[in-house]
Amino acid sequence: KQCIDTINDMPLCHVVMHPRIATQQYKGEVCLSAFDEFLTACKHPVVYNGDICSVEEIKSLEARYGERLAGVMIGRGLLARPSLAVEYATGEEWSEQRRLNLMREMHNQLFDHYKSIIPGEEQLLSKIRTFWEYAEDEIGRKNWKKLMKCGNLKNYIKNLP
Repeated sequence: KQCIDTINDMPLCHVVMHPRIATQQYKGEVCLSAFDEFLTACKHPVVYNGDICSVEEIKSLEARYGERLAGVMIGRGLLARPSLAVEYATGEEWSEQRRLNLMREMHNQLFDHYKSIIPGEEQLLSKIRTFWEYAEDEIGRKNWKKLMKCGNLKNYIKNLP
Protein backbone atom coordinates (compact mmCIF):
# COMPACT_ATOMS: atom_id res chain seq x y z
CA LYS A 1 0.00 0.00 0.00
CA GLN A 2 2.84 2.38 0.85
CA CYS A 3 4.60 1.81 -2.47
CA ILE A 4 1.65 1.84 -4.88
CA ASP A 5 2.42 5.38 -6.11
CA THR A 6 5.97 4.32 -7.00
CA ILE A 7 4.72 1.18 -8.74
CA ASN A 8 2.12 3.16 -10.66
CA ASP A 9 4.77 5.64 -11.82
CA MET A 10 6.98 2.89 -13.29
CA PRO A 11 6.69 1.83 -16.94
CA LEU A 12 5.72 -1.78 -16.22
CA CYS A 13 4.08 -4.39 -18.43
CA HIS A 14 2.44 -6.04 -15.43
CA VAL A 15 2.85 -6.58 -11.70
CA VAL A 16 2.83 -9.97 -9.98
CA MET A 17 1.36 -9.78 -6.50
CA HIS A 18 1.56 -12.48 -3.86
CA PRO A 19 -0.86 -11.62 -1.06
CA ARG A 20 1.19 -12.82 1.86
CA ILE A 21 3.69 -10.94 3.98
CA ALA A 22 7.38 -11.81 3.99
CA THR A 23 7.44 -13.05 7.59
CA GLN A 24 4.89 -15.74 6.68
CA GLN A 25 7.20 -17.07 3.97
CA TYR A 26 5.45 -20.16 2.55
CA LYS A 27 3.10 -20.68 5.47
CA GLY A 28 -0.10 -19.03 6.54
CA GLU A 29 -3.11 -17.90 4.61
CA VAL A 30 -3.00 -15.58 1.64
CA CYS A 31 -4.80 -12.29 2.26
CA LEU A 32 -7.28 -11.80 -0.56
CA SER A 33 -8.51 -8.51 0.91
CA ALA A 34 -4.96 -7.13 0.50
CA PHE A 35 -4.94 -8.41 -3.08
CA ASP A 36 -8.33 -6.74 -3.67
CA GLU A 37 -6.93 -3.41 -2.44
CA PHE A 38 -3.79 -3.70 -4.53
CA LEU A 39 -5.71 -4.70 -7.65
CA THR A 40 -7.98 -1.67 -7.26
CA ALA A 41 -5.11 0.74 -6.67
CA CYS A 42 -2.66 -0.54 -9.29
CA LYS A 43 -2.84 1.02 -12.76
CA HIS A 44 -0.87 -1.85 -14.35
CA PRO A 45 -2.20 -5.30 -15.24
CA VAL A 46 -1.96 -7.47 -12.13
CA VAL A 47 -1.07 -11.17 -12.02
CA TYR A 48 -2.06 -13.19 -8.95
CA ASN A 49 0.52 -15.49 -7.37
CA GLY A 50 0.05 -17.60 -4.27
CA ASP A 51 -0.96 -21.10 -3.25
CA ILE A 52 -2.46 -22.17 -6.57
CA CYS A 53 -2.55 -25.95 -6.51
CA SER A 54 -5.61 -26.86 -8.58
CA VAL A 55 -7.60 -25.91 -11.65
CA GLU A 56 -10.50 -25.11 -9.32
CA GLU A 57 -8.42 -22.47 -7.53
CA ILE A 58 -7.54 -20.81 -10.84
CA LYS A 59 -11.19 -20.80 -11.90
CA SER A 60 -12.22 -19.39 -8.53
CA LEU A 61 -9.78 -16.48 -8.93
CA GLU A 62 -11.02 -15.85 -12.46
CA ALA A 63 -14.63 -15.85 -11.24
CA ARG A 64 -13.80 -13.48 -8.39
CA TYR A 65 -11.73 -10.98 -10.40
CA GLY A 66 -12.85 -11.43 -13.99
CA GLU A 67 -11.20 -9.12 -16.51
CA ARG A 68 -9.40 -7.20 -13.77
CA LEU A 69 -7.04 -10.16 -13.35
CA ALA A 70 -4.26 -10.22 -15.96
CA GLY A 71 -3.33 -13.81 -15.14
CA VAL A 72 -2.11 -16.22 -12.53
CA MET A 73 1.39 -17.39 -11.74
CA ILE A 74 1.78 -20.96 -10.61
CA GLY A 75 4.92 -21.73 -8.61
CA ARG A 76 4.98 -24.49 -6.04
CA GLY A 77 1.64 -25.77 -7.32
CA LEU A 78 3.31 -26.64 -10.59
CA LEU A 79 6.17 -28.35 -8.77
CA ALA A 80 3.62 -30.41 -6.84
CA ARG A 81 1.50 -31.19 -9.90
CA PRO A 82 3.42 -30.64 -13.16
CA SER A 83 0.30 -31.29 -15.26
CA LEU A 84 -1.61 -28.40 -13.67
CA ALA A 85 -1.08 -25.83 -16.42
CA VAL A 86 -1.96 -28.31 -19.17
CA GLU A 87 -5.04 -29.47 -17.27
CA TYR A 88 -6.18 -25.86 -16.95
CA ALA A 89 -5.43 -24.99 -20.59
CA THR A 90 -7.19 -28.04 -22.01
CA GLY A 91 -9.99 -28.32 -19.47
CA GLU A 92 -9.11 -32.01 -19.09
CA GLU A 93 -8.36 -33.39 -15.65
CA TRP A 94 -5.63 -35.99 -15.86
CA SER A 95 -5.93 -39.34 -14.14
CA GLU A 96 -3.73 -39.98 -11.14
CA GLN A 97 -1.73 -42.51 -13.18
CA ARG A 98 -1.15 -40.06 -16.03
CA ARG A 99 0.01 -37.36 -13.59
CA LEU A 100 2.34 -39.82 -11.87
CA ASN A 101 3.76 -40.93 -15.23
CA LEU A 102 4.59 -37.30 -16.06
CA MET A 103 6.27 -36.83 -12.69
CA ARG A 104 8.33 -39.99 -13.19
CA GLU A 105 9.36 -38.88 -16.67
CA MET A 106 10.43 -35.47 -15.40
CA HIS A 107 12.21 -37.05 -12.44
CA ASN A 108 14.09 -39.49 -14.66
CA GLN A 109 15.29 -36.76 -16.99
CA LEU A 110 16.45 -34.64 -14.07
CA PHE A 111 18.04 -37.66 -12.37
CA ASP A 112 20.00 -38.53 -15.52
CA HIS A 113 21.20 -34.96 -15.81
CA TYR A 114 22.25 -34.73 -12.16
CA LYS A 115 23.95 -38.13 -12.41
CA SER A 116 26.09 -36.80 -15.25
CA ILE A 117 27.31 -33.76 -13.29
CA ILE A 118 27.25 -34.73 -9.59
CA PRO A 119 30.12 -37.03 -8.61
CA GLY A 120 29.06 -38.65 -5.32
CA GLU A 121 26.06 -40.82 -4.47
CA GLU A 122 25.32 -38.89 -1.29
CA GLN A 123 25.42 -35.55 -3.11
CA LEU A 124 23.26 -36.93 -5.94
CA LEU A 125 20.69 -38.29 -3.50
CA SER A 126 20.61 -35.00 -1.60
CA LYS A 127 20.02 -33.06 -4.82
CA ILE A 128 17.46 -35.33 -6.51
CA ARG A 129 15.36 -35.86 -3.39
CA THR A 130 14.30 -32.19 -3.55
CA PHE A 131 12.34 -33.02 -6.72
CA TRP A 132 9.64 -34.53 -4.49
CA GLU A 133 9.62 -31.73 -1.91
CA TYR A 134 6.19 -30.37 -2.87
CA ALA A 135 4.71 -33.63 -4.19
CA GLU A 136 3.44 -35.09 -0.92
CA ASP A 137 -0.23 -34.60 -1.81
CA GLU A 138 0.30 -36.03 -5.28
CA ILE A 139 2.26 -39.19 -4.34
CA GLY A 140 0.85 -39.76 -0.86
CA ARG A 141 2.40 -39.16 2.54
CA LYS A 142 3.67 -42.72 2.95
CA ASN A 143 5.55 -42.68 -0.39
CA TRP A 144 6.80 -39.16 0.26
CA LYS A 145 8.20 -40.08 3.69
CA LYS A 146 9.95 -43.14 2.26
CA LEU A 147 11.71 -40.97 -0.33
CA MET A 148 12.69 -38.34 2.21
CA LYS A 149 14.16 -40.96 4.58
CA CYS A 150 16.15 -42.99 2.05
CA GLY A 151 19.72 -43.18 3.21
CA ASN A 152 21.21 -44.38 -0.04
CA LEU A 153 20.58 -44.31 -3.77
CA LYS A 154 19.62 -47.99 -3.99
CA ASN A 155 16.75 -47.54 -1.48
CA TYR A 156 15.74 -44.28 -3.12
CA ILE A 157 15.40 -45.91 -6.54
CA LYS A 158 13.56 -48.88 -5.02
CA ASN A 159 11.02 -46.53 -3.37
CA LEU A 160 10.27 -44.27 -6.35
CA PRO A 161 6.51 -44.00 -6.84
